[in-house]
Amino acid sequence: MELHITTINKNEKLFNHFVDIFNQIINITDETSIDKISSVIQEKLMFLGQKSLENIISHEIGTGFTETHITNSNDNAVYTYNELVSKTYISLFGPISLKRAYYYNKEKGTGIFPIEEKQHFLKDICLPEVKELICYAATIEPYAHAQEVLKTLSKIEVSTTEIQKTTKKIGNQLVLEEDELIKNPKKYKKSKKTIERMAISMDGARWIWDLADKEFPFAVQIVDWYHAKQHLYNIINSLYGDNKKKEAVIFAEKCLDLLYIGNIKDLEEFIRLKIIEMNIIDTMYDFMQIQTEIEYFKKNEKRMKYSLFKDKGYPIGSGIIEATCKQLVQLRLKRNGMKWKKEGAHCILQLRCHYLGNRWDEVKKIIWNQAA
Repeated sequence: MELHITTINKNEKLFNHFVDIFNQIINITDETSIDKISSVIQEKLMFLGQKSLENIISHEIGTGFTETHITNSNDNAVYTYNELVSKTYISLFGPISLKRAYYYNKEKGTGIFPIEEKQHFLKDICLPEVKELICYAATIEPYAHAQEVLKTLSKIEVSTTEIQKTTKKIGNQLVLEEDELIKNPKKYKKSKKTIERMAISMDGARWIWDLADKEFPFAVQIVDWYHAKQHLYNIINSLYGDNKKKEAVIFAEKCLDLLYIGNIKDLEEFIRLKIIEMNIIDTMYDFMQIQTEIEYFKKNEKRMKYSLFKDKGYPIGSGIIEATCKQLVQLRLKRNGMKWKKEGAHCILQLRCHYLGNRWDEVKKIIWNQAA
């Protein structure tokens, strides 16, 4: 829907006349305290905005009435005009009422509003600009708090159910786009950029990598450098205990060098030579512990090419991810008394990703595309 608005600059005289009339309407008297003037002006402007928006939308798109009988393209059935039905919408200025032509098919026992098929934004009760504010508020705060924020700061009164419904609808579309990005990272374009690289940095637990294989099949997998070092220090402690003499330090530095370049084969050989040298036999507890850690490195060998990953610009530590999880997930989803279904949590997290990642323009684009 395109609206043709006359600019203020070209009609300064007309605008000034409007201001004079508006000042008469708001009727500020000498008894009106200065601290209430802004509130009075805001209240009248909101009312003026409501009526103006109602008139403009009604004039531009009409009611959807064309003729007495129409054929619905969705089911090829004939529907007969019944009546004009008013519906209340939530705008930035508050509630507005629009009339829509209602057509009814007696045989089917169902009716349609043809105007909603032409103007999709009329299907929901919130106008697009309000949907954006809802998503923004609910991205930061729980639904009940978002409701309070919208009412207090924007004078928009909307139910928590509608807030949840709106965020779910927009969030679902973001989820679909993100899933497509994950499945086809080299083909899918987002914000005019081609995503060619994706990396996951985690510890070596098998269940985590199974999840990574399922959700991010194209991603480069990296065992977190800190976790890998911890496993290496477990071996060093089994060999030397708490003894931090020079020999232990030299051995640790050599092992770390081999681990960093991803040479797990030489690392294993170097450790086994030290086991023989220190006469640690396979019946000892320490030997079994060392063997377990060696197997850990062998199973994750492809995920431990740290020097190569670093050269390619991949993160080799998960610290930044763990901090992001707190900022992204815990601050919004793990508050007292909260319970989430997977779909709802996924939608909110997608909105938070776009909010925290300075990608909010993509959210706005989806909102307005759905309204078109």
